[in-house]
Formats: sequence, C-alpha cells, structure tokens
Amino acid sequence: MEAILLGCAGLAIIANELENELGLLVLDGVVYGVNLAESMGVLGKRTSIYFAYRPPDAKRFTGVFKKFGQTGKSIAAE
Repeated sequence: MEAILLGCAGLAIIANELENELGLLVLDGVVYGVNLAESMGVLGKRTSIYFAYRPPDAKRFTGVFKKFGQTGKSIAAE
C-alpha cells in the first residue's frame, strides 16, 4: 500500500497523525474535491450543459422534514 484515501470528512482530523505514524501518503477526498471545484472556477470552467444525468425522483417530505417541502412537494418539483 502506498497511500490511503480517506472516505469522509470526519476522518480529516486524524489525517496528519495517520501520515506521520504510518509513513504513508494520506489523502483527504474532501480537500481534493474542494480544490478541484475552486480550480474550475478560477479557470472559468462550468459544469456540463448536456444534462446527461436524470434528476432525482420527486419525494414528499413528511414528519420532522415536512418543513423543507412546505406543502409536502419535493424540492425537485419546485
């Protein structure tokens, strides 16, 4: 093994400790994702205009989450 890619932001707090203790490169996916998004902005790049992915199915919000949909409609439908 030459590197470890952390799977969630919750592990970021131990990244340096892991790297020092194990002597391996420890990569934080959240940091790399944010840097990629920032780089796209700096370079003037935009996301795809082709809409190749289908939007999520409409969902109704109920219970404690009902306030997010106000009338129970999905966010996608608004």
